[in-house]
Amino acid sequence: MKIRNIVNSVMALFMLFAFAACDVLDLKPISFITNESFWQTEDDVKGALNGIYVQLRGAAEHDLYVLGEARSEILTVGIGGYGGYDIYYYNTLTQANMPISWIRYYQIVNSCNLLLKYAPNVTFSNETSRNKILAQAYTMRAFMYFVMTRTWGGI
Repeated sequence: MKIRNIVNSVMALFMLFAFAACDVLDLKPISFITNESFWQTEDDVKGALNGIYVQLRGAAEHDLYVLGEARSEILTVGIGGYGGYDIYYYNTLTQANMPISWIRYYQIVNSCNLLLKYAPNVTFSNETSRNKILAQAYTMRAFMYFVMTRTWGGI
């Protein structure tokens, strides 16, 4: 038992000295993205626009269908019953039973606002390309406001 304690003490002392001289914790992060470092090139702006479309895809997978067509005459009762969609079929949505949150839509609006704020300061090889990207961001933001106003009323 005494030899074991000595071995453990020597190992602990060795590790203490080995790691005390190491600068592992003093390293700077390799990649740190901020608004100042991101919005530099045309590719950054295109990447931001692609990110907005990815966010829209997440909303369109389920929410936009449920908030739009599912509340119209398109949705009917299936062979297996309502499947939990009766609140849409009978249009009985209330604040208490609404399964969809507005947070996802405001995240898309925020991404559009960031693009619209920083993209005009970025140098583009073609002004038409910048205008197309800005038009898409304006359109996406307007569509999100339309969906939120149609669903939740005044926003």
